[in-house]
Amino acid sequence: AFNYVGFQSYANHTLMHVSGPGTTYSTNFDSVVGFHGTGNRLVIENGATVNQSHVTIGYSVISHGNSASVSGAGTTWNTSSLTIGSSGQNNRLEITGGASVNPLTNIRVGSADAAGNSILVSGEGSSLRHNSFYGVSLGSGGDNTLTIVDGALVASNDLSSANADGSIGNIIALDGGFLAVQYNQVAVVEALILSGGIRLWDVEAGQSIVGDLGNFSYFYAGGGVEGEALALAFTGYSGLGNYTLLTTVPEPSTVALITGTAVLALALGRRVAARRKVQAA
Repeated sequence: AFNYVGFQSYANHTLMHVSGPGTTYSTNFDSVVGFHGTGNRLVIENGATVNQSHVTIGYSVISHGNSASVSGAGTTWNTSSLTIGSSGQNNRLEITGGASVNPLTNIRVGSADAAGNSILVSGEGSSLRHNSFYGVSLGSGGDNTLTIVDGALVASNDLSSANADGSIGNIIALDGGFLAVQYNQVAVVEALILSGGIRLWDVEAGQSIVGDLGNFSYFYAGGGVEGEALALAFTGYSGLGNYTLLTTVPEPSTVALITGTAVLALALGRRVAARRKVQAA
């Protein structure tokens, strides 16, 4: 059985709206926003909680432009798995304003050959995270993107199967956000930066741009109490011990204004070290 928001091809611009502290919607059925329809929306906001099984935004090849928006501090969306664009194009998930989305297993942005689907996670306290065996994956159709900005967090188990490939437009883009990947995956992160799979997000241009290792700050936090404390100090998020952590490095003038000369020296040191790696490669 399924729950549908926009089932038939003529079921367009349908809205499901869950809002307000203490408001909870729960179902054990799989859920689809835009099975055949277009422009259908799921909105969860203002402290509401939604618990669902497997969720797809944009199911069929004709289901385009469907979306889910999760916003506001305390707003929570728990799912078994999450697919943005199973076969359709230009379907989107936005997580903003301190909301959290917590898939138990897969996070797919464009399953199979689906193209042009996207996830945006924006703002301090906003998070998309899971701790299962599976990781984030971008569909082989291309132009599928995961964008993490302004202090938001995406935490995933694995990047090796992410299919982040700049040559087909599958991009993970950051601007002041944090990407956390379980265990020591520094080598994977560096390879994706150098290949253009992980990029910088240019807010003014509204597009990703290719950077180099010196544009990013990244390291393996390690396990135990020390690793947890280091990860918390770096990101502001708990539960990230034993993760590889990645964010963008601000321009030196910005770092100095915000945090002072000590952090400026740290940022410059990481930048110099990263550039030496590129030159030696």
